[in-house]
Amino acid sequence: MAAAVFDRYRLEIEKANAVITTMPLDAPPKQWPDLFGKWRLPDLRAVLLHVITETACHAGHLGRRARATRWPNAAHRLSEARGFAEKYCCNR
Repeated sequence: MAAAVFDRYRLEIEKANAVITTMPLDAPPKQWPDLFGKWRLPDLRAVLLHVITETACHAGHLGRRARATRWPNAAHRLSEARGFAEKYCCNR
């Protein structure tokens, strides 16, 4: 099962790389999911920055969770990280 997930992830990376390497950074998205309502990102540059930010944010969630379960005395670090995440991540 894990191998299938990683295979799918690698396939999606290849597809994304094909778009990213052939499109100018100021190209607007060709389509946009309806689930976002009227919210849109204007171009490929903004989409890439958003994906990087969201990936970092969610990876941070995982890291904080791992630290909290492995090192319970790290609560003060978690509160500092939470403040950073609330200010800069996940559309808060």
